[in-house]
Amino acid sequence: MEAGSAPTASIHPLLHQNTSTISHLRFRTTFTGQEFFLADHMVNGQRILPGVAYLEMVRAAVEQVVEAGKEDYEIQLKNVVWVRPISVEEKPVQIQIRLFAEENGEIAYEICSGPGEEDGDPVIHSQGTAVLGSPAEEAPTLDLNALQAECNQSVLQSSQCYDTFRAAGVDYGPAFQGIERVLVGQGQLLVRLSLPTSIVATKDQFVLHPCLLDSAVQGSAGFLLSSADTAGTGKPALAFSLQELEIFGDCTPTMWALIRYSDGSAAGEQVQKLDIDLCYDQGNICVRMRRFASRVLDPGLQTSTVSHEVPSETVAAPLVGNVMLTPVWDVVSVKWDQTVPTPTEHVVIVGGTEENRRTCKRRYPGARTLEMESEDTVEVIAKKIAGLGRIDQIVWIAPYHALNSLAEEAVLEEQKQGVLLMFRVVKALLLAGYGSKQMEWSVITTQTQPIHKHEMVNPTHSSLHGFVGSMTKEYPNWKIRLVDLQAYCDWPVPELFHLPTDPQGNAWVYRDREWYRQHLIPVRYTPSDDLTLYRQGGVYVVIGGAGGIGEAWSAYMIGTYQAQIVWLGRRQIDETIQHKMGKLAVMGACSLLHLRRCLRSRSTAPCL
Repeated sequence: MEAGSAPTASIHPLLHQNTSTISHLRFRTTFTGQEFFLADHMVNGQRILPGVAYLEMVRAAVEQVVEAGKEDYEIQLKNVVWVRPISVEEKPVQIQIRLFAEENGEIAYEICSGPGEEDGDPVIHSQGTAVLGSPAEEAPTLDLNALQAECNQSVLQSSQCYDTFRAAGVDYGPAFQGIERVLVGQGQLLVRLSLPTSIVATKDQFVLHPCLLDSAVQGSAGFLLSSADTAGTGKPALAFSLQELEIFGDCTPTMWALIRYSDGSAAGEQVQKLDIDLCYDQGNICVRMRRFASRVLDPGLQTSTVSHEVPSETVAAPLVGNVMLTPVWDVVSVKWDQTVPTPTEHVVIVGGTEENRRTCKRRYPGARTLEMESEDTVEVIAKKIAGLGRIDQIVWIAPYHALNSLAEEAVLEEQKQGVLLMFRVVKALLLAGYGSKQMEWSVITTQTQPIHKHEMVNPTHSSLHGFVGSMTKEYPNWKIRLVDLQAYCDWPVPELFHLPTDPQGNAWVYRDREWYRQHLIPVRYTPSDDLTLYRQGGVYVVIGGAGGIGEAWSAYMIGTYQAQIVWLGRRQIDETIQHKMGKLAVMGACSLLHLRRCLRSRSTAPCL
């Protein structure tokens, strides 16, 4: 088969067969290794499918299943994760693309290899979500003349980039050398891209051409090559995650790519997040990638020490395969945000004590208070919000009371003034039209996060942290800072409202006049044979058990502890879930009873 070609009867070079049934949306692709996007993409001597090729594969699959006659639409991809690379060596490799319709109208997907559904568990290579939206009336544009003037620090030629990649173990053949030059500016790069002549005949076969998208990502090496400290240029990076991909048009043989660090990311980090815009020569953006993360492989990187029970190790490989991670809190120096609302802008305070409110009003003298009762409905809260007029920022202060026992009824009762009330306030704000408006939140809790191993915490309002994380991702136009303060401390008011907001909803924690942030590090942990947190024959309720992690954990618990497992979830039981339950049921009689009760009921509730 000629390089760059696909099987004669294929739907698309990355999508060969539609194997869908009445209950499953499935596609199949077989790679031989001779395809240009494999033959010319070598990493450490192996033919590796480029991470960006997965994006075009999913886009093509979703396009196939959109109902005939549907009006114009745009496909967005969100929350993309690359789990394991796809390598093709001597033998062809068969890939499956699975699509799952979600209740909210989105389409979840998996790209996997290995056994079919009836033969065992496949190997997951990538997961994410596709969203169908209305097409933009007009694609956003870049002022290329202005950007070229700004990116005037230096110019990197194609040969400089590919010599560097080759030294790092990434060998791009002619079909993947799409960089012409890289213009370097302050905190940004402008990359000129062109489709190599050897594959110019493939230009109409793809919307997201793998060479052009991969070359745009390659261009990020300009940050390292233009740095005074070039020690990191020998460290390759692998695709790790992508928050969002928007498609406004097809790639063309010549393009520009604008690359910037995402909010909250910076040079030198182990996981770098980039915003990448690809545009035509006129400046019209055709592809927009937000928070594309690649993990730098650094054999010399030393991780933080967690404790003597969970020793850390040197990271010498990317986070693929089975990896154990543990969260740690580190003291950080803060780069203060100077763009927070001024004292004259419209600030509303919710909750807290009178002293808390007075403290906030020292920063915002004109702040108003939104008074609510725990029994207020969404409609009642919406009327109160409307009566306040314009809102630029909400300062939410969760109440704090000393806790003597986790068995106290107050732990449950105070949820009405915490996460439950915030849920209704968010619903009320949406009714009031704030779902599409720019707004800022400062959410303040007290002593809900354990920074140190033996630190006492009050978990009453810790659920706010999970809710805020979800809210931040759902409404990216709401800038949110989440802060957990030390109990009975003097509030650091000047610092508190100048902390940067976080697009992931991660918390800032204040202890002993220092600020902490949490991150995950890889660990190697060998559990003691006589120490376990689980019981033999115990009963475990798994929320979302039909998902990938829930299924794997359930199988481990049944096989290791002969556990009885109950799955709870929002999805109706379909053939896929039935198949998963059947596989687990044969592992042990203890689990069989509960799984079959779920199956007979067609509902999760009777399983309790």
